[in-house]
Amino acid sequence: MRCSKCGAELSEDTKFCSYCGNKVEMPPKQENVSEEDIPPISLDEQVQDFQNQKEPPKSLADRMREKASAKWGKLSTYGKIATVAIVVFALLFIVALLSEKTAATIIAVLQIALAVVAVLMHRGIIKIEQKKVWLKWLLLGIAALLTVLNVMSYSWGTANKNKPTPNQTSDTSIAAVSVAAPYGAAECLEQDYTTIQAAFYAAGFTNIEAEKVEDLQATDVDKANTIDAISVGGKTDFTKEQEFQSDDEVLIRYHGYAKCNVKIHVDFVPNLIFSKYDVNLLLNGIEQGTLTHGEDQDFELSIDPGEYTLTFESDESSTVKGEVTLTVDCDVEASYKIACSSDKVSVETLYVDRLMELADGEVKLDVAASEYKHKKYEDVAAALKTLGFTNIKYEVLYDIVLGWTDDGEVESVSIADKTDFNRGDVFPADAEIVITYHMPEDDDPSNITMAKSSDAYDGMNYVDVEQAFRDMGFTNIELGEVTTESTSHADGEVMLVEIDGWSFNAGDSFKPDKKVYIKYYHVEEPEIIESITADNNSDFAAILTAEYVDPEKQAAFISAYKGKVVEFDCIVLNLEQNGNYKTRYNYILVPGEDADHIGAALFYLEDMGMFDFKWDNATRPEYLTVGSKIRLQAEVVTGDDSLYIYLKPVCTWGR
Repeated sequence: MRCSKCGAELSEDTKFCSYCGNKVEMPPKQENVSEEDIPPISLDEQVQDFQNQKEPPKSLADRMREKASAKWGKLSTYGKIATVAIVVFALLFIVALLSEKTAATIIAVLQIALAVVAVLMHRGIIKIEQKKVWLKWLLLGIAALLTVLNVMSYSWGTANKNKPTPNQTSDTSIAAVSVAAPYGAAECLEQDYTTIQAAFYAAGFTNIEAEKVEDLQATDVDKANTIDAISVGGKTDFTKEQEFQSDDEVLIRYHGYAKCNVKIHVDFVPNLIFSKYDVNLLLNGIEQGTLTHGEDQDFELSIDPGEYTLTFESDESSTVKGEVTLTVDCDVEASYKIACSSDKVSVETLYVDRLMELADGEVKLDVAASEYKHKKYEDVAAALKTLGFTNIKYEVLYDIVLGWTDDGEVESVSIADKTDFNRGDVFPADAEIVITYHMPEDDDPSNITMAKSSDAYDGMNYVDVEQAFRDMGFTNIELGEVTTESTSHADGEVMLVEIDGWSFNAGDSFKPDKKVYIKYYHVEEPEIIESITADNNSDFAAILTAEYVDPEKQAAFISAYKGKVVEFDCIVLNLEQNGNYKTRYNYILVPGEDADHIGAALFYLEDMGMFDFKWDNATRPEYLTVGSKIRLQAEVVTGDDSLYIYLKPVCTWGR
């Protein structure tokens, strides 16, 4: 069943159309009629009905038209108005695009946007309160009113399109008239050409040409833009108020700066992984070209003299950049090294070479200071002399010891106390140049050659040795004292002499400031210790002469004389290695001269090295073994085994 008003398809039980709200009239129900009540249909009527039913199928266009008509019928009044509006706005948008009218295109897009928002409000997709339903009508109305502005925009910017400029000739021929020159030719010379040009326009002249003569250097600031020559109608000697035709050619030739040729070389340091972007080169904000990441490139420019800003800018972000200033007052060759990072482009100026004529007595460098380093000093001096420098001095570093540096290799070059000069820097020809280079330490003429070896000074008094080295010219002498109680050395006797930490031989050479170290003995009188002997102590005599070892008597003796020093002659009865130490032993001693007499007390020296015996140097034996005879002065100490009396040597003499 369909709505009688809008044609929408409805269900059989619908009372009101859900699309237009029309009340649906239900067709009357037909009563059941029997076949007998139906009158018979004639054959002609049956044929006619068959022909009427057999109509040709509808075309695609007809079906689409019917479908569109059905959908149009379903739309509400607001929906129909909005649909028409959107179609009109779309047509305006297409026309604006084809006409290449930016303003009209923008207005059409705005109209479409307003209409779409209004429809979305009507359909409930954009929620609004019931009392604000009027907003959808307002938006649609504003969109419709913008149509007037859209149409008007086609005439914007055309009012002055065909208006001729002062230097343009109108298509309409204008008759020449008589005009008077505002200035004479002589008055115009050296005046600013723009002032004179304006005066001739004001006087009625219509055919004025200004011609720049590029003949000025950067220093000719006062002559810039001033008139070099002027002619009117071919005459160069006209006077003020002289009559001419308005279309007579006025030719003004004025001074301008000669163009400077600028060559820029860029060393581009490549990155392996990150920040591998290309870089644009800009001159005062105007792009000159793009450098591919990691590739060096040269640029050649022809520009006026002046102060310029060179900008190296990432092609991905204009905020990532680096800048340098370049002063151009002549032809210039400049070189820069750039490197990319995430937040900037680092720029290093390698050199700026101003290709201008030098004044008398001036010299321009053709390389940077770093180019001279590690070269032979003779070659560097020759190159500087060839450039024109006349005041060259040398400073030698006698510091080659291991031979890693070549003889005569340049360490640095300074010109007028400047060591970081670059190619293109200009200096006076007589500027002081100092070339510093390396030579072997042994070649230093200030070296001191030793007449004797270091061991020749052993045994001398340290005061005499110190004075001898000072007399030779050494300035850094250090003394070292070794305290001893041994009477085998004299007080002040030299133990060793070293220079720069090493012993030396006759003929060796050293710098005067090398450290001389003199080590000597300081002999202190030994402390006189009153020892317990068999002669002055009966208890000790009893221990030494006992017939057998008595642990109780030994324990009593240790208790009474612990910490005291005993002194006696003895012999090594036995020795054994102490643990795993190969040079430390435990010694068993017996008193007297007979190793076979073991009835007396046993003495024990535990964990002893050869030097722990505190030997008297004059009597020290070369070896100490079983049967060796010694005289021992030792302190009584406690031990673990009661069979022995433990001792700690104070002094030992060989016998």
